[in-house]
Amino acid sequence: SEDSFSSLKNGLSQIRFILFVLLMSHFSIKYEVIKDFLLYSSVIVILVCLDTLFQYYNGEDFFGFSPGDPSKNPNRLSGPFDQELIVGSFIFMISIPIISNYIYNYNKTNNFEKVYLVFFTFICFTTVLLSGERMSFIFFLFSLMLILFFNKGLIKTIILSIFIFITLTSLFFFNSSVKNRFTNFYNDLNNFSSSSHFRLFSSSVNLWNEEKLIGLGLKNYRIKCNEDTIDKNTNQNTLCSSHPHNFYLEFLSETGILGLILFLSFFSSFFY
Repeated sequence: SEDSFSSLKNGLSQIRFILFVLLMSHFSIKYEVIKDFLLYSSVIVILVCLDTLFQYYNGEDFFGFSPGDPSKNPNRLSGPFDQELIVGSFIFMISIPIISNYIYNYNKTNNFEKVYLVFFTFICFTTVLLSGERMSFIFFLFSLMLILFFNKGLIKTIILSIFIFITLTSLFFFNSSVKNRFTNFYNDLNNFSSSSHFRLFSSSVNLWNEEKLIGLGLKNYRIKCNEDTIDKNTNQNTLCSSHPHNFYLEFLSETGILGLILFLSFFSSFFY
């Protein structure tokens, strides 16, 4: 690695996930405890949503944080994460297991919990949409459809899809930030070879070619990527960022073929 300390720090930090799983399995935690944990987590998510929505209407959140330079990141929100534009992915990743649990146990919940589920889902849906993180919003919708389909069947999934489609159509025409983000998204897909994402993907592949087997080292894409070089795939200056904006290309460039195979093997074991 160009920066061995960065790789070591980020590699060792992943041990926390293994420890978490081991602790969960060791203590034989009852469902009531998990239910309380999910409730507290949902309150945290709601507070993040309210903070982010406040930022949307006022330009700054409760802590005085703004999403940064609007010329570089137009129509984006950061909420309590200051300059890091990750609030949409945070809400998506934390809220989906909570929503899934409530829907799975829907028949066992009381009326207050059912109203809470609707409110929680709505505020998460709205905040992820307004955050400007397009892929997080798409993943949120897709996950919601899958949860509903596996728990409530096709008819209710179709009804929800129609409702969401009408809501999105209304927002598209009456909310300029949503309209701009998704118009840009469509244009990027339609002209992908000239988009910034393609240039980031290309730079990660070029860096992977330097060390195909084991990669550059964790968190070293941002260090090795050089914007002063010409990308042979685009004939433009290499575009760099903190990461390639694609999980698989990030694994490939930073951990090589070996790391990608290990990751895919681990991921595939869940399906098996």
